[in-house]
Amino acid sequence: MIPTIAHVTATVDEILRKAGCTRTFPIYISKKMTRTLGYVKSDIFGIREMKISNLLLEYGTQEHILTTIKHECAHAILIIREPWARHQHDESFGRVCDELGCTDKSGVNHYNELDKAITKNAERYKVYCKHCGTLVMTRQNYSAKVDALLHSDRYRHTACGYSDFELRND
Repeated sequence: MIPTIAHVTATVDEILRKAGCTRTFPIYISKKMTRTLGYVKSDIFGIREMKISNLLLEYGTQEHILTTIKHECAHAILIIREPWARHQHDESFGRVCDELGCTDKSGVNHYNELDKAITKNAERYKVYCKHCGTLVMTRQNYSAKVDALLHSDRYRHTACGYSDFELRND
């Protein structure tokens, strides 16, 4: 089961509560994040948002997801505790990671494992013409285009002229 925004938010709230902090920022699941698994955006006024990659939630194991959330929470906790300091992956960050039980302090280890899983399943959604069996479209995510092909009669397969399509996971 792919975790929802409610699951991610509840996990973040629980981690922050145990660390003695309160969440005052929104959490988003981003479909645009392909090079990083999580991100905490802040400025002089505090934390603006936390983003978690949709690919992490789709392809990551429970361990990947929890470790990434803990990693991002460690960034958030440092910003809440010391808003004037610029901590990246320094000693203070390492101490907060230890406090949270986060094993991946750099964020790179799980990304490399996850990247292999993502590229292995790069084109998960394949749409075929029901009439002639030809592959019509492939997509990594279930997009509006895939949905329109499957549920709309306004598109026709140019090779055979039929408008019946099906989704297969070959």
